[in-house]
Amino acid sequence: MYTKLIIALFSLLTHFSSFAQTVSCANDRYNSTIFATPNLNNLVAIPFGQNTNYIGNNEALKFVLLQPPNDTAAYRPLMIWAFGGAFVSGSKDSPQNLDVVRRFSEYGYAVASIDYRIGMNQTNILDLDGEYYRATIRGMHDMKAAIRFFYKSARTGNPYKIDTNNILIGGYSAGSILSMMAAYLDTDEVPSYLQTDLDAMGGLAGNSGNPGYPEKVKALINVAGVISDTAIIDADEPPVVCVHGTADNVCPINVGKPLGIAFLPDVQGSNLIYDRMLHLNKPTDIYRIQGAGHADIGVIEPYKVQAVTTVSQFLYPLICQNQGTTTLGITDNTANSIEIYPNPSKDIITIKAINIINDIALYNAQGQLVTSYTPKGYEQTIIVGHLPVGMYFLKLDDNSKVYKFIHQ
Repeated sequence: MYTKLIIALFSLLTHFSSFAQTVSCANDRYNSTIFATPNLNNLVAIPFGQNTNYIGNNEALKFVLLQPPNDTAAYRPLMIWAFGGAFVSGSKDSPQNLDVVRRFSEYGYAVASIDYRIGMNQTNILDLDGEYYRATIRGMHDMKAAIRFFYKSARTGNPYKIDTNNILIGGYSAGSILSMMAAYLDTDEVPSYLQTDLDAMGGLAGNSGNPGYPEKVKALINVAGVISDTAIIDADEPPVVCVHGTADNVCPINVGKPLGIAFLPDVQGSNLIYDRMLHLNKPTDIYRIQGAGHADIGVIEPYKVQAVTTVSQFLYPLICQNQGTTTLGITDNTANSIEIYPNPSKDIITIKAINIINDIALYNAQGQLVTSYTPKGYEQTIIVGHLPVGMYFLKLDDNSKVYKFIHQ
């Protein structure tokens, strides 16, 4: 009896130990490219689910995992990435897609590039909006099945060494759209015109695999994506970082018609998604690529570099917040006896402390020093009205904590 009890307790502790993972942010991991490029020629497609496609045939769903070469970390954040292609084309294995996701593995992330079911009846002109809705639902279901797969995997040996506290999802264009649907659409937010199709296709969770496991994610990456209505994003849902071309006429950065098709309903782009995050006092950032069209982000090298840099620098404090970087969101904060307000700010911010502040360094989202101060007192006011809008970081007295604020 005593032996059985000890074995049972050991099994229980072993089971729950899979939820106590912590990632290591040593050597500036997740903030800089510290790994070599992974070998893209030996990627193995691993099944994570299956479901019927738009013509009723069963379709296997697989992912390829890009991992930092020679990585010895016990646990890594996982980025689940969905390719673009307007829900009718694209591939997890395409060179253009892999060229983007491999860059995140160089920062230290494990990146799963996933399948999702593509295709629709494009000749169904009278219900073309319905075709797109159903395609989005299929993609949403497949993304959720992938998320659940990695929770299941973590609880059954965790062969991919994933920290399930740090699962990130996102993608480009259609891949971003389905990711935002997966994270933000709740039962009471389903539009009436979607309800019948959604119910017939398996509800919000879908039937693509791994039922019963969590679907919680830490943050989202929206590259050239849109959403039907930003009102579905709630305060208790994960933050998002956006990258978008200002001349995108496929997925507009503001409000407009997707694909430029006049009879499709309006969608809301990254500017509105970013504004919604600010309204909810959620961490966010946006990289607006001036003059860039929809496809430019994936093919023009400087855009790809800056997009990956923006995303990584946004995610870094979220991932490493308990290892020397304090993510204070964008509300007024009093952690560690430091107050920074108002936050967000349009013109000035004030920093107050119970101890004397000797030095303040202000950095932009790209990690570049903007300016510095030596207040030698308990309070400092900083004028920020002349700075470009976006995310900034404050470092006080050369300590290890970084405080974030938003200039809008």
